Amino acid sequence: METITDYFISITGGKFVWQHINRDAIKNYLLYSSMFALIAILLSVLVSPVFYAVFFLLVSGFLLVSGISAFYADRVRNYILKSGSTIEDAKYTLFFFIYIGVCGVLLVMYALLGGLVIKI
Repeated sequence: METITDYFISITGGKFVWQHINRDAIKNYLLYSSMFALIAILLSVLVSPVFYAVFFLLVSGFLLVSGISAFYADRVRNYILKSGSTIEDAKYTLFFFIYIGVCGVLLVMYALLGGLVIKI
């Protein structure tokens, strides 16, 4: 799992983006999201393709909630950030989490509801 985490960090911005984020939090996120992805793939093949969108909605919602709650909840902040890092150090990465979450939720809402909520 360490090599997958290293590849993920190097592909998505390297040390510049992830220098203040705890490696264990990244590793757990990758592990659980890959497990949910496998379940979503199986359900989408066997039941309905809507499970792809549901998985994407869950991942986007998780990033949105974790980004926002890191600013306000000490428990989440202590888990996500490395020891010695402050919220001021990691604010751009957390804003990145929030923006990805908002855009993902909007895209899934547009796809699932057929543009009923969001008009482009």
